[in-house]
Amino acid sequence: MVHQYCRASWYLWAVQIVLSTATFAQELDKDSLQTKVEQFQQTPGYEKDTAYIKTLNHLAYRYWSTVPDSVMAISKRALLFSNRIGYQRGEVVAMINIGTAHYEKGNFQEAMEVERDAMIRAEKMGLRKEIGVLCINLSMVYMDIGLYEKAQQLAYRGLEIATENGYDKQVARNHWTLGQVHELQGNLQEARKSFARSKALYDRAGYKDLLHMLDIRIGRVYLKENQPATALGFYEKALKESRDLGHRAGMVRSFMALGDFLEQTGNPTEAMEKYAEAANIAMKLGTEQKVAEADLKVAKCLLGTGKPEEAYVQVQRGLRLARKINHMTLTREGVLVLSEIQAAKGDYKAALDSYREYTSLGDSLMNQEVRTQLVRAEEQFRHGQEIRTVNQRHQEQLLRQRNLTYFILVLSILLVVMVVLLFLYLRNIRRTNRIQKLHQEEIDAQNRELER
Repeated sequence: MVHQYCRASWYLWAVQIVLSTATFAQELDKDSLQTKVEQFQQTPGYEKDTAYIKTLNHLAYRYWSTVPDSVMAISKRALLFSNRIGYQRGEVVAMINIGTAHYEKGNFQEAMEVERDAMIRAEKMGLRKEIGVLCINLSMVYMDIGLYEKAQQLAYRGLEIATENGYDKQVARNHWTLGQVHELQGNLQEARKSFARSKALYDRAGYKDLLHMLDIRIGRVYLKENQPATALGFYEKALKESRDLGHRAGMVRSFMALGDFLEQTGNPTEAMEKYAEAANIAMKLGTEQKVAEADLKVAKCLLGTGKPEEAYVQVQRGLRLARKINHMTLTREGVLVLSEIQAAKGDYKAALDSYREYTSLGDSLMNQEVRTQLVRAEEQFRHGQEIRTVNQRHQEQLLRQRNLTYFILVLSILLVVMVVLLFLYLRNIRRTNRIQKLHQEEIDAQNRELER
């Protein structure tokens, strides 16, 4: 659970990447989408307009990085209106967004249930693009609960669908997903190959704003392979790509990745500078999760450099934001850092109280882990049922084949008997005809003799 929020970010980027249909500038402008929604609402019968529902769905996923509750609320409206007018594609897209919101809030089981339901509907309607999106989303959920094989199967299925239908962006995203699976399984070389393949496809298709994400991923893999110099090169490349495009969200990710690298390689002071850069840009973008994450990382670095007073101010700021956006994992980690800071300041009672809160939040996360285990057990049970069903069908097929073989054998024997009987019958008729012919010839001869 320590890096749950990181994996959630990758999941949500996946949703954004594969569902986007507007230009990059339009995607960034939530205000214009909100204005469109309000304009629709001034028109009589707007709730029956599919264009209104599409705008709602698009607005919902634009909130993915800031307010998951807004994603949930807007998507539920879109789902309600879609149900009323029977707009099935709108229903599926709204359910995808609802699943995204559940995932961001750490409700993996709810996310899985919603998106499985969406998958059933999409398959009934033959919505190939949405099926591909759901393959990616569900594979991310399966990765988070440790079902890597299932995640890999879905990624390959999504790749097949995307390739058959010419969805180039989804092809690239599925290679990205496969890279994540390989990374989690420890197949680092395969992970790098998949990330590199994904990056090349995005580059060829002209999606330059996504390249920095793949460079960050590749850099992390190199760091895991104990090649820090190569990793640093990819992080710096990601930052340059984001700057060249003026992609502020990409700059936030790149600065955070550089900060993590510097902290892990023993440079906390430089790491704080990178985190501060990330926080400043994220604040302008309104991405409160990234601001809270950066603040907590800075607080941890300050504590490590012997500055508990400054660390205390920073951790309080990060905790306020984490609690505001109801991000349980960030809140728990922040409370733990706060406890360490309070202990360093000599305020042991406050440190103990914070640690108790940390433990309490841990119980909540443990409940989530228990639910995750239950989901995993349910998956294994269903997998076992599928195997039993397949085996039963196989046995039934073998029985049908055996019965068919017996039928053909009996039929063949009957045919042989009939042929033999027919042969004997015809031979008997020929013999009788010969005898009759000879007898007739004798009679004719006797008649001629009598006439003479």
